Amino acid sequence: MDNQFKNKIRRLQLENFTCFSKADLEFSPGINVFIGENGTGKTHLLKVLYYTQELGAFNSSRLSTGISEYFGLSDYLELIKEEASFSMIEYEFGGQRILVNFNSTEFRRSSESPPQINIKPIFIPAKEMLSWYKGLTSLYQKRATSFDRTYFDMAVNLGLEVSKNREAIDLAYLMNAVEKEIDATVELGEDQNFYIFFNNKKRKQKAKIVSAGINKLAQLLRLIQNGSITKETILIWDEPSANLNPKFTKVAVDFLIALAKAGCQIFVASHDYLFTQRLSLYAEYREIKPDTPDMKFFSLYKGENGTAIESGATLTDLDHDTILDEHAELNDLESEFYRKTIPAEV
Repeated sequence: MDNQFKNKIRRLQLENFTCFSKADLEFSPGINVFIGENGTGKTHLLKVLYYTQELGAFNSSRLSTGISEYFGLSDYLELIKEEASFSMIEYEFGGQRILVNFNSTEFRRSSESPPQINIKPIFIPAKEMLSWYKGLTSLYQKRATSFDRTYFDMAVNLGLEVSKNREAIDLAYLMNAVEKEIDATVELGEDQNFYIFFNNKKRKQKAKIVSAGINKLAQLLRLIQNGSITKETILIWDEPSANLNPKFTKVAVDFLIALAKAGCQIFVASHDYLFTQRLSLYAEYREIKPDTPDMKFFSLYKGENGTAIESGATLTDLDHDTILDEHAELNDLESEFYRKTIPAEV
């Protein structure tokens, strides 16, 4: 096995799964970026990737229930049964191949032995979590909330105890860098509310009254503080730049690059021009930044039979880039308006 994919996801194949009739993706051991318009299945891909470790460990009787918890796909799975259609997820994780079939009669794996993989992926949802963490875990366990399980898992990760020996944290230097950028630290109070301490104000505020963008970066701090994110983490992040000012979008990009250089495998989905283009520039000009981690870009677009996918080492390798297309259209519109303001020559 290629050592760079040890405890990482190398490949994913889908057949008749949500909006994918057929999909075959080979990943980078570093950063993987998904772009595409709404409704092309980016979040579904991220959730499948997050779920890979547990797919192999679930037995047949629990498989459909487990997937429903993550995807909210109980209606979809019922449709599979009603129409007797065939659906499949296949992936290669840490050198092991797992095949999960869904059809009208059963949900099963190709192997009776669960994969022996010790890496637990981290999934960061698109919506920030710190300001409404309190009580979410107990509500979920009592089945008193309809949030899918990715939110529950995130709440559990955020609530873990902080390492007492800060120097022992693998990525303490990265945590320090984020703290410096936002000039703040984060802590979980005895009342189980998260607080953000702003150094310049010399006081702390409840996270729920702090901006969503600061909350998003505070999540990163907390996950590094308590060891949820380490050098071997598979990080899956839906819309990293949502609610972020362009200044902090740069922080998010630099954070992901530093994680990948440390050894993490990363999967992100984004609609943001600055975020995706900044990553692509690092990949395009690797001779200037030779320590840039390996990257791969995937464009999801609507084809004749559901979502189609193309991939490349940079965004410039892709034929379908709706983010760039819309920015080009905006530039054309600005040029048109400008031309109309120029007085006609006499």
